[in-house]
Amino acid sequence: MKGKTIAKKIMNALLCVLLIASLLLAVAMTVSKITNKPLFIFGKSAVWIVSESMEDTIPAKSFILVEKAGPDQVSSGDIIMFKSENPGLNGGYNTHRLTVTEDGGWITKGDNNPVDDGAYSAKPENLVGKYVKNLTVLTALMRFFSTPVGIILFIAFLLALCVALFLPDVLKASKQKKEQELKKAEEAKEKLFKEELERLRGSAANNAEQPEQGDKNE
Repeated sequence: MKGKTIAKKIMNALLCVLLIASLLLAVAMTVSKITNKPLFIFGKSAVWIVSESMEDTIPAKSFILVEKAGPDQVSSGDIIMFKSENPGLNGGYNTHRLTVTEDGGWITKGDNNPVDDGAYSAKPENLVGKYVKNLTVLTALMRFFSTPVGIILFIAFLLALCVALFLPDVLKASKQKKEQELKKAEEAKEKLFKEELERLRGSAANNAEQPEQGDKNE
């Protein structure tokens, strides 16, 4: 019995962690999309890449892991993420490969682009972070859950987690409440029975006394 209780607690903890992780990921993606900038947690951020400018290194519509970094933490050849001054990006962010020129200036270029970013190359003060790796599993999940069927399944998945996590406790509480109500009802019946029994005993005693009083008067 004790082993089952421990296993249940472990399972509930795992489900709780999975639910929280799913919600945090959804919140992080929503905040990142609304604010138009990556949300870093412990210095790391999962960033959604839309364009094909860094193919084949970074496929279009894929997640990458970006690590916060300063200008002194990147070097020529690194893939960096920076706030672009290109008006076509509307203040958005770009993820391209860095080239450091001889005079210390920065030039960035997408691996799949025919020319570099030129005047819109990264500037040290606009650096956000450095590319670490592709997140293939998260990418596959995102691509699937971006479809109508995937959205429905994701919602169903969260609901199933909630049910698996909270339903047993709800059912247990409901059962305990019913047992308490049944116990109260039984106690009320027993009390009424005792009161009725006492009344009957009192009535019987009175009836037994009345003939004796009558005989005495005669």
